Amino acid sequence: MKKTFKQAIHLILLALVFANLLACANGRSNENQTEESDFMVDTSAFSPIVQHIIGKYDDYLMHDGGHRPDSRLYDIHIYKDMGDPILTIGRDIYYNKDRIVGYSYWNTHTIAYYEDCPECNLEFVDKSRLIPFTDSVPGYEDRSVDIGTVFDPVIQKYLIHGPDSLELIYSGSF
Repeated sequence: MKKTFKQAIHLILLALVFANLLACANGRSNENQTEESDFMVDTSAFSPIVQHIIGKYDDYLMHDGGHRPDSRLYDIHIYKDMGDPILTIGRDIYYNKDRIVGYSYWNTHTIAYYEDCPECNLEFVDKSRLIPFTDSVPGYEDRSVDIGTVFDPVIQKYLIHGPDSLELIYSGSF
C-alpha cells in the first residue's frame, strides 16, 4: 500500500510540474504575442512626453465615459490658438486628407498627425519616422468631404511651455 501511495504522490507531483511548465510556456508565448501585436511599430516618432499623454488620454477615456470602440484613430494636432502654441489629442473615426502630415501606430491604434505650426513642434513628433500620407490611411475614411456622419470627439488640449512641458488646459468634447 505504501508503494502505491508513493507512486500516486509522484504521479500527482509530476502532473503538477508538467502543468506548471505548460502554463509558463503558454504565458511566455502569449506575452510575446501581445508585445508583437500591441507594439507593432516603432513608437520613437513620438517623444516620451507625447507617449505619456496618449496613455493618460486613454485612461481618461476609459474612466470618464468618452470611449467609442469604433474610434481607434488618434489625432494629434500642433497649432497656434490666439498666439499660444497648442498640442491636442483626440480620437476620431475619420482623418482629414487635406491636413494630415503623416501617420504611425501606437499599441493597437493608428495616429494621424496634423501640424499647422511647424515651429511649435518642439521635437514632440519626429516627422521623418511617420508613414508619409499619400492617398489614404488604411482602415479609415477621409472626412475632408462631407460624409454626413456626426461625431463629437473627446479631446485634451495642452498649452506648450517647452519640449518637456505641457499644461492640460481643456478636457472634454470638441
